[in-house]
Amino acid sequence: MTAFFFNFLVKISSLLIFCLSSSFAEISVNKNDDNKIELEYALNYQMNEEFEEIIDKGISINLIEEIKIVKERDYFFDKEIYSQKNYKRIEYRPLIKKYYFYEKNEKKAYLSLAELIIDINKKRELKLKIKKNMHNNLLIINWKIEQNTLPKSLQLNLKKPDWFVLKTLTYTL
Repeated sequence: MTAFFFNFLVKISSLLIFCLSSSFAEISVNKNDDNKIELEYALNYQMNEEFEEIIDKGISINLIEEIKIVKERDYFFDKEIYSQKNYKRIEYRPLIKKYYFYEKNEKKAYLSLAELIIDINKKRELKLKIKKNMHNNLLIINWKIEQNTLPKSLQLNLKKPDWFVLKTLTYTL
């Protein structure tokens, strides 16, 4: 039992390494009107060998892309003006040797993990319709691993409490 527990602690540390050095992102914002904001962003994943081993064992990884527009306040909590969540999942089926990427009710199949990473790294566009004035607000994009869907042994956060956060991007509107 102890060997089983320590084996998964090694996997947790490998996910920690992945989360610390996995992504570099770029955001460009185009404003057409006061009520519409167009975002263009790209995420450049750099997978570690340990993370690839976790996926190759058949453990599916659920990702949450959370987009928020927040008005910062001095004396109160920040006011959330807009919030949107996008769910993505990476999984591997060892019997048929295919990788799958689920995004917005679309299922894409790949023969190698490199092809899947190329698809994740493509530029994405978002159009946000907002009713209020957006001057001096903060745009926050969080990329996280959904903790509740991982196996119980990988849900432990003994090394660092925020290892589930892949990347946090901020942009002042």
